[in-house]
Amino acid sequence: MRGRSGPRAPSPAVFAASLLKVGVVITVNRSLPETPLWRRAMLDWAAHLATTSLALDAARVRSRPLRRSALVAAVLIDADHIPDAVLGWGVLTRRSARPFTHSILTIAAIVSVRRCLAPRRAADREMLDGVAFGLATHLLRDVTDGTAGAPLLWPLRRRSVRFNPALFSPRTGR
Repeated sequence: MRGRSGPRAPSPAVFAASLLKVGVVITVNRSLPETPLWRRAMLDWAAHLATTSLALDAARVRSRPLRRSALVAAVLIDADHIPDAVLGWGVLTRRSARPFTHSILTIAAIVSVRRCLAPRRAADREMLDGVAFGLATHLLRDVTDGTAGAPLLWPLRRRSVRFNPALFSPRTGR
């Protein structure tokens, strides 16, 4: 949509409805065990990219370094699944459905690096801000997609945090 001063961010209702639709597609796909891992991964990454893109638009982020790094981080964090899903090691997922790097501590580490190192170039600061933004949207989707959630409070708690997807679904038939 274009307003008088250029493109407008989607309304919160459009943003929420889009996230809900993306989440439903992924949740339905994950319920099919015969679906190959690579296909589930591709759909999951597309959903993470869509979530992050919508959140960037809703926040009216215009910085290219921030946008790029947010989109890359939103997908790249899933590389932490490789030791378990591909190699069967389980080193990052002991007693957790998702790797421990799917926690707030990972975002805090990025924010700390940004604060402590205080890169001199604005593009470097924006890149680190984008990484934190992308990780946050990734975790938001993981805890709201109706699957296993994420160990957000690791190392304080190993238990995954998740929200019932019914909280985000419109009630029908009543």
